[in-house]
Amino acid sequence: MSWATTHNYRHKCNCDNQNGAALAISLILMAVLTILGLQSMRGARHVEILAHNSQQKLVAFEAAESALLEVHSLNLVKDSIDMIATELLSEPDPVEQSIVSSNVSSELDQFNALGKSIDVTVTSSIQYCGESTPINTDLNADESQPKKVGLLFDLRASADIENSGARSLNVMRTKLNGLSTGRQGKCTLPH
Repeated sequence: MSWATTHNYRHKCNCDNQNGAALAISLILMAVLTILGLQSMRGARHVEILAHNSQQKLVAFEAAESALLEVHSLNLVKDSIDMIATELLSEPDPVEQSIVSSNVSSELDQFNALGKSIDVTVTSSIQYCGESTPINTDLNADESQPKKVGLLFDLRASADIENSGARSLNVMRTKLNGLSTGRQGKCTLPH
């Protein structure tokens, strides 16, 4: 005979006195997990926006660089000397390069995920900056002969991406050897 049978021991369930603590705790835990999930989704969206902005800035930079390289490679700098009017000996205005700008703009236009076109606008110009010191000067040089100097130019290109606020302004200083023109330049530092 066992102890339980002699003492008439039964397991009694006191089911009427439960307070529902397990339910309350599980609801609180579910609410906390929901808030954490929403915050992580918000953080992921923020990171996605940052990545998109970074990509747009990089595209704008590359568009401006492409325009600079195209202006430089097409020898348009040398041609711009002739475009500057001879009567403008001091501080000529920049020579706009609209053909280069439109070519680069159309090559770099993009499409978003919905298939909508995103317009990349590129402008480029060549600004005459002046003359550098004479090349191969000699104390016994004949002053009546034109001096060979370095002609300085700023190649400027800016790229804007529609509806994103991404903008890039790139400047490249270049020098061509040539005869002195006596012209003064008008180059300023970009802002």
